[in-house]
Amino acid sequence: MNILEINKGEVAVGAQAKIVALVKQAELKTWENANGKGEFMLYKFEDKTDAIGGIMFSPSGEAKEIKIGDLVRIEATVGTQKGRDELQLQIDTRKGNKIVVDPTIDREEVMQSAPVPRAEMQAYIDAKIAEIENEDLKLITTTVMGRMGKFFYEWPAAKVNHHAYLGGLAYHTSSMLKLAEGIMSVYPEGTFDRDLMFAGIILHDIAKVLEMSENGEYSIRGNLLGHLVMGSEIIDEVAIENGLDPKSQKIMLLKHIILSHHGKLEWGSPVAPRIIEAEIIHYIDNIDAKVNMIIPATDKVPNGSLSAKIFGLDNRQFLKH
Repeated sequence: MNILEINKGEVAVGAQAKIVALVKQAELKTWENANGKGEFMLYKFEDKTDAIGGIMFSPSGEAKEIKIGDLVRIEATVGTQKGRDELQLQIDTRKGNKIVVDPTIDREEVMQSAPVPRAEMQAYIDAKIAEIENEDLKLITTTVMGRMGKFFYEWPAAKVNHHAYLGGLAYHTSSMLKLAEGIMSVYPEGTFDRDLMFAGIILHDIAKVLEMSENGEYSIRGNLLGHLVMGSEIIDEVAIENGLDPKSQKIMLLKHIILSHHGKLEWGSPVAPRIIEAEIIHYIDNIDAKVNMIIPATDKVPNGSLSAKIFGLDNRQFLKH
């Protein structure tokens, strides 16, 4: 049994369900009313097929210790969220329900992953690095990827919203490179600095492997600095280690791309794009993120139906047609 089957209504409300899942949310809450007070756990579970909420009243000590990123076996009652139509898993110990962490579960069997094999993405990205002609940009890009590539090809691109799955960061990056190649082919040769475009795209999110774990949970440094600032720091460190001047124009422009790719201060960039490559990278980053919010939402509904509201797109619903 998987979560999509439950969400599609293939398991009746009130029936028992057994699934294996990744914990994406685990919060201890309290309730209080005229009849008393108590505790409950709010969960969000995910497997390769979909995600679903969960709730457990009067949780045991073991249930309280379950954390984001744990792989668990769940026996629960399928129910509906109070005041909402959405289904949830209700873990009721009175009915023999339980949730147990199982470290023997294969993470790759449970977690969603990129639709393209890692080897294929890596071969494509390596080919783009090989096309970089500027020696300084090639040295920095090669060094950073050599140091962080192991994580880069496993990490999600985000905690939620887009590419939030194993290999999501590499899939997002390779998709952006393809979009950039298409855009550059439209305009006269020399309009763009291809070296800056390729190096900027490959490294624009590289610090996400430090900003968050492979489960999408943010580190202390990630929360305090963010991947844009951390990415710029990585460029400086690698440049100095290799005897390069981090204040040289090419390296400064590379750092500008990383720092500006969110586009605006209110979106997390300390500076807005000021070169054409940075502007294009900002927009294709945004395009690829949006497409990869819409696709999974519309994949879950039949033709002629509206998707669920997409939080990252102003809670709009999209028609599958």
